[in-house]
This record gives sequence, C-alpha cells and structure tokens, in this order.
Amino acid sequence: MALNPVAYTENVVRSFLRYQLTAYPFTDPNLYAQMRDLLSLDETRRSPLFKGPYVSLSRPFRQGTSIDTLIAEKLLHPHLRQRIPDWITHLYSHQERAIRAMADRRTTLVSTGTGSGKTECFLYPIVSQSLILRDQGAPPGISAGETVYPSEEVCSREMMRTAGCQPRILLTNVKQLELLLTRQQDIQLFSGARLDYLVFDEAHTFTGAMGAETACLIRRLRSFCNADPGHTVCVATSATIVDHNDPEAARKFASRFFGVRRAAVTTVGEDYAEETWRPGSTTCWKRTTLSPAR
Repeated sequence: MALNPVAYTENVVRSFLRYQLTAYPFTDPNLYAQMRDLLSLDETRRSPLFKGPYVSLSRPFRQGTSIDTLIAEKLLHPHLRQRIPDWITHLYSHQERAIRAMADRRTTLVSTGTGSGKTECFLYPIVSQSLILRDQGAPPGISAGETVYPSEEVCSREMMRTAGCQPRILLTNVKQLELLLTRQQDIQLFSGARLDYLVFDEAHTFTGAMGAETACLIRRLRSFCNADPGHTVCVATSATIVDHNDPEAARKFASRFFGVRRAAVTTVGEDYAEETWRPGSTTCWKRTTLSPAR
C-alpha cells in the first residue's frame, strides 16, 4: 500500500501533540485551554514548531560473503544454517568483517547505523561457540555475556547457581554483574567460567564515572575468571561512537575500556554498495524514512 507522506506526517504530529497535552496538563482551566489552542493541529501548521516532511534515503550496505561460505570456513557452526532464516543467504560486509575479527580473537568495536545488523555481528559467533562446546562435551560454564538464545534460556536463579548447571551465555547488566560478583551465593555461577566473549551493547553510554567503574568491573571479572585479555574477545557496539574527525577515537575508547592494547582493536564501520539508479529516473530505489523536523 502506498504511503501518503503528508498524511503520515500529520499522524506523527497529532500523536506528539496529544502526548504534550497528556504529559503536561495544567490544573488551571484557562491555561489548559490556551495550551490546547496553541497545540492544535491547525495552529501547529502555521507555527515554526514543525516542518517537513523530510525524506531521507538509506544507502544500501555492501553485501558480504554467504552464510554457507562462513560455515565452510568453519567460522560459523553448521547448525546455524537451520536457525538463520532462509531468506538470509549473505551477510553485510561489515558483519563479515566483525565475525572474522572475532575469529582472530581481536577486540572488536562495531559502529554502524540503526538497523544495520549489529547484533548479528556478535550473536552468530557466540551461538556458534556455544554449539562447538556442546559438541565437544565441554563442562558447563559461562562462555559469553550480553545475549541469550531463547530456546535454551534458563530463568531459574537456583538452577544457574547449581554446580554443573551454569548457563553457557549470561545476559545481565553492569549493576547486576557487580552484585553477582559480590554475593556469596552467586560465586558458583562463575566457577569454571571460560569467558570466551564479553559484549557491551550501546557502548557510547559508558562514559564518565560510569565508564570508569565499568572498566574496573571488566578487569575484576577477568581476574575472577582467571581469563587474560588475550583470551577473552571483547565486543562493543554503538551507532554513534565513531568520530569522523578523529578515526582513532573509537580505538582509543575500546583500548581503555577493555584494558587491551590499541593495536589489538578492530573497528568496523559501515560499507556501502554502489547506488543503483533506474534508467531515466532521477530517484534511487531505496528504503526511505519519513520524519518531521522539530
């Protein structure tokens, strides 16, 4: 069904105005009536509060190698072919580069836009490693953090604390991880932890005092698990952390945050495909995003 950009924009504006009226209600009836008049759709059309709609074109990402090729190269476990949707035959180029960097045991910082598949960059290697450990009959123990595979999710704290039942993948947050490392009843959770991977999503939020505290927590966790920086593959993802004026900024951040040498950090950015234009057309066939300016 065709999208009417004008009607779509007015729906967005109408929803925002409704939010303003409900989120900030005046108890004085006269003031509330004035606000309703000022925030009416007709009045808004004549005011500089909103402009647009503006159409932004999303550039297509460059295609990388196929899933089957990565499986043949033993970078992904064969069972993943049954779990990845059939319509996904190839990865994006930046996803492939991230997976190859992780396979080389390098600290990897993925900084690509929203909707670019950053999660798959670390999800596929982590699930592959868990499947490999299963095939090898490796003893239980945490191999990675940050993500889970729903069909094998363990929700019972008592089970996770039981020797021999530790989860292979632990999904947690900074505050909870710090608590787990200090509570006696949770020590067993990290007994024998391999800590093959350590993932931090939305890495740009770890700045200032919180970033410093988290960096110290990372070092405590590695020390507790007796895992040296060269063994644990650290991964950070963010859509905004790259500074184009200072290409080394992301590498400096990852080096300080994870406590590894700067030369051991691989940064993965967006890689675009060549634009394809329809003959005789002045527009490009791409996914579009409509958003009113504020």
